[in-house]
Amino acid sequence: MLAGNAGTAVGAPRGVAWPQLPDGASAAWRAWTRLLALRRSVNDACRALGRSGTPLDDAALLRSRAYSLSRLSGAICASNGLRIALSGPIPQGPVVLVANHVGYLDPLVLASIVPCVPVAKRELASWPLIGRAARAHGVLFVERGAVASGAAVLRGARRALAASLSVLNFPEGTTTRGDRVLPFRRGVFGLARLAAVPVVPAALVPDDDGLTWVGDELLLPHLTRTLARRENAIRVRFGRALLPHRFGSAADLAREAHDVVEHLLGEG
Repeated sequence: MLAGNAGTAVGAPRGVAWPQLPDGASAAWRAWTRLLALRRSVNDACRALGRSGTPLDDAALLRSRAYSLSRLSGAICASNGLRIALSGPIPQGPVVLVANHVGYLDPLVLASIVPCVPVAKRELASWPLIGRAARAHGVLFVERGAVASGAAVLRGARRALAASLSVLNFPEGTTTRGDRVLPFRRGVFGLARLAAVPVVPAALVPDDDGLTWVGDELLLPHLTRTLARRENAIRVRFGRALLPHRFGSAADLAREAHDVVEHLLGEG
């Protein structure tokens, strides 16, 4: 995936550099070339999934999609100047991975580190590019407030765990600027208890507010600004695994995971 740099045009003949662009024009060029490259990467990944000639059973298909998503996520992060600093033990699946939520890059950041099946709001399925990649790679879409949708997602998540894959969830249910952790919804913690798999809390800490996406801001203007920046940085802090059988209920487990994420978020 291409990530244009100031002063040099992507696709210029070897040994030939275009004149230095003004800062505004350079940022616009960088955003445009990265957006085109993002489309190309998504298309290539989706086509590669579609070319699988060997019939796969359900578990193998889930694993194929999750590992393809992990590769795609890593490529997108690296080629768009997103630096990821890690601390704590990287989870070894299957686990239920829960984190605070600061923006649309969160699933890409975590999936690039831990092959997983993310849970996302249903609206994401209709987003340009991102929605197509999510649908093709087996992301589980949940409709807020719809009991049947929530139950279907939990069944899909349990199949993923049975296939030795981790499940990624953002139990706050919305985004923040990374300065606090909202109460956790307990549904995915009940799943962890049923499936008897550990819960791993993680904190996402962007270096500045440029990566956060909150309120009613439209996607495209924010995405354009993000792609235009020369570099972005985010820290990912993994906490210790929480064993569900040590907690009396899903609510207790959710509260403990929340407190761990809050602690990780406040670390210097």
